Amino acid sequence: MNSKIIKFNRLACYFLEDFISPILEIMEIFFYMLIFIFSFTLSLIYIIQKFKISEVILIDFSKYFYSFNYNFGVFICFFCFMFYFKLIKNTVFNNINKYKILDSSISVAASSEKLRLQK
Repeated sequence: MNSKIIKFNRLACYFLEDFISPILEIMEIFFYMLIFIFSFTLSLIYIIQKFKISEVILIDFSKYFYSFNYNFGVFICFFCFMFYFKLIKNTVFNNINKYKILDSSISVAASSEKLRLQK
């Protein structure tokens, strides 16, 4: 029974490696881009509010940007989610590597047993 569970876990981890790991990599790049965009808009809004550029350019920036506090809150949410996402991704890859090591040790043990029986 235990060997069936190990075999199922091994197959599930290989499926995760082949199918889900590229998706996780793309999602990681996407979240990094979102964090960069929100940090850029935060700095832009701060510069506009600090130096009162909207009065010089005569453009109402409140139409185009949300407030600084809103963008900062979204930025912090993305940052926290990115940290959580990295933990999940590392856990998935650690499980995949664990089963790779298990498979390689099983194959080494099987080949050494085969050599021992041949002698």
